[in-house]
Amino acid sequence: MLDLLAFRIARLRIISDIVKISTVPFETFVACHLAFRQALAAIPGASLALETNLKKASGSASQREYTAALNGVSAGVAAVVGDESVALSQSVLALEPALDVALVLLRDGPEGSSRLSGASLSDLLRHLSLFLLRLSPASEESKGEEAAKAYLLIAKFVEGICADRPMLFSRLNVSSVLSLVTRMLQPSGLSSAEVSSLPSTPTTSTTSSALFNSLVSIVAHLVRHRKDHISPLFPHLVSTLSSFLTVLRRSGFGTTGTATSTSADTIEGAEIVISLGRRAEREAKATFPFWAWEGGVEGVGKNEATAVGRLLGSLSAKTTTTLKRKATDDGSTPSTTTVSLVAPLSKHAPFIILPYLRACVHATCPIPSAVRKELQGGWFEVMDAMGKWEREALMKGFLGEDEEAERGVLRAMWKSWEKERYRG
Repeated sequence: MLDLLAFRIARLRIISDIVKISTVPFETFVACHLAFRQALAAIPGASLALETNLKKASGSASQREYTAALNGVSAGVAAVVGDESVALSQSVLALEPALDVALVLLRDGPEGSSRLSGASLSDLLRHLSLFLLRLSPASEESKGEEAAKAYLLIAKFVEGICADRPMLFSRLNVSSVLSLVTRMLQPSGLSSAEVSSLPSTPTTSTTSSALFNSLVSIVAHLVRHRKDHISPLFPHLVSTLSSFLTVLRRSGFGTTGTATSTSADTIEGAEIVISLGRRAEREAKATFPFWAWEGGVEGVGKNEATAVGRLLGSLSAKTTTTLKRKATDDGSTPSTTTVSLVAPLSKHAPFIILPYLRACVHATCPIPSAVRKELQGGWFEVMDAMGKWEREALMKGFLGEDEEAERGVLRAMWKSWEKERYRG
């Protein structure tokens, strides 16, 4: 049926120079594709076949058809996320195919449609941001597997755009994406009484791990491809990185932070696990995103720390960024520039390291030593960018007199960095 619709649309385009063709046929094609995608989601290979079909049709669409389709999908997403009378599980079922279709349209639009795609992306990010506000920590909908799935759908959609079409992002869009990521990493912030009154609907460790890795991948793609936008937004990036480091404490819940036994641990080589009271557990739970806590200590561990370490290491890398096309006498030619984040990294490095130091010595949820080792390579790159003033400010200015434990961790980091720096 979709092939017949695509053939009919192609025939209509042949006479488009003579008669102004309506966009209704192409909008109908996209609507049918959306319906089939939702109905045939359980059939193996169906989604891939539908995606291939839509990709071909989207690439050959006219500007008017493409604009109408984007507006229709954006309006559909807005209707799904804005209807608070519908249960969250139903919203997730409707949101998944809508975001899949939006991803294909934005990624595989016709030639010369970047401006249209960028405007539509801004609308979608705004709708998704409002949807996250609906999932407030105090709401029952913000707990459990369904809410984690909603987060994962949004993260996968944004990750797909960041990986395949990073040039669609304006500076405002990059700021919106960082806000989305930070929002998903935001602790519940509830009091012990509020935490204990909420129902417990566990999130699987698989969902928790997939969501964390997807969020890290989003930021990594932006750091790699859009340094031109990240540089003026670096304080926002620092806040996001701090949130990642805070969530890594989840794998250390209930550890002593000093011993090195490997018995009954979920992380090889981690510290001895001790039993904490329910009050301490409730207080710790309020310092994590609901999906990270409900996912258990297995959800965030060494693999996730490795991804964060690679992200930290990429901050000092130089990349060539393609800027907007500039008109010249010979026509439109792309402009490229080599961009590095070393300058803002040097200034803000202490503010990245400081929350990590405090996370390492947390009373109930310290980052385990096995997880810290996975971050070591990334920290070396951050320390390479730091100057003497930043180092002294971190050691003497930012850390208080009562934070000797943090100083001990920092001294160990500098010792390892100096040993690695002068090796060979």
